[in-house]
Amino acid sequence: MSFLDTICCAFGAIVLIYMIINAAGARSFQRDTHDLRAEVDRLEEEVLDGYKELPDIVRTSGGWNRPYQLVDITGKLPSLK
Repeated sequence: MSFLDTICCAFGAIVLIYMIINAAGARSFQRDTHDLRAEVDRLEEEVLDGYKELPDIVRTSGGWNRPYQLVDITGKLPSLK
């Protein structure tokens, strides 16, 4: 075997190892982003559910005409307890 054949074979092995490592990293990245996307979707749904209950809270607290007064809503939303 010549020196040039040995160098080419080593270079090919290095490229192959690099591609295998890159492919494994991409799959891990996709799995992590999938989990994070599911968490974001769950939080968005929780926020939208809160917006659905907002008119009831405003109506029971006296409306929007109290601009700088804090309103106690801890008993009005079950998720805030």
